[in-house]
Amino acid sequence: SPGAVDAAASSAFGPGLSGGVAGSTLDFTVTLADSDGVKVAVDRLAQPVTRLAACRKTSSDDDCEPVAAPAEWGFSCAVVDVESLDAGSLSCTHAPTTSGVYRFRLS
Repeated sequence: SPGAVDAAASSAFGPGLSGGVAGSTLDFTVTLADSDGVKVAVDRLAQPVTRLAACRKTSSDDDCEPVAAPAEWGFSCAVVDVESLDAGSLSCTHAPTTSGVYRFRLS
């Protein structure tokens, strides 16, 4: 049985993380895993993922600290359908209002 979610072992992928246009809705998928890399089903979480924190990086070396994303970004996540290969993962969307390179944190 999987352990607690480990951010370092979890992953995110999708077009909403590697490009897009400011103001357009971008999507990405998050797969949660424990420290051994075992997938943690979203329904095992004590609380649902409802918050996106972000910061705009000023350089590739910038280790900025994410803060709550603006409400107008319309961030949301839904559990991926059980029929999908990514079942138990999260399908998320956001619409940043300013272009740039961002660092994200979900909670």
